Amino acid sequence: MKTVFDEYNENKDAIANVLHEVEQEKMQLDIEVGTTINCQGVIVDVTYGDKHSVFPPQELLKDRIFTHNHPTGRCFSRQDIKSAVLDGLLECRVSTPQGTYFSLKRKSDAAVSLSFINNAWNATGSDALSNRIMELIKSGEIFPTDLTWDVRARIENDMMIAFLREHASEYGFIYSEGGI
Repeated sequence: MKTVFDEYNENKDAIANVLHEVEQEKMQLDIEVGTTINCQGVIVDVTYGDKHSVFPPQELLKDRIFTHNHPTGRCFSRQDIKSAVLDGLLECRVSTPQGTYFSLKRKSDAAVSLSFINNAWNATGSDALSNRIMELIKSGEIFPTDLTWDVRARIENDMMIAFLREHASEYGFIYSEGGI
């Protein structure tokens, strides 16, 4: 019996083409738009959100690929990690106006892990962010006067990328990033 992973692998070229087209189209939008794709590479839903979020129909996400743009240029939010795990996504992707994509692809042996969600939240939450900012100030890499919302967002984004690079595989996910 074929699994969703078998089906994904059989259709990976078609899926890659659809992802490329969809993510290219959304690069310059100022709102988030999510696209749900099945394992045959067929778009099953397009959901429009606002500047900082998009909420697709949850019942369409299990064992599917969900890609959405982040107009702010950031990688995954903590909510994206939660959705990837709890909604049973086969792959969760984020694309940016800079032409970058970020991907969390579920491995066949992945289990639903609240630890992944909690640890991602702890690694990038307000306490961790404050500690990281203090480290950067003490090292002279930034000055307190540099702390705009954009600088804080960039630091938090860098923390999420570092966490995913180091830990995603522990929770049954393959993290990758690249150009659209």
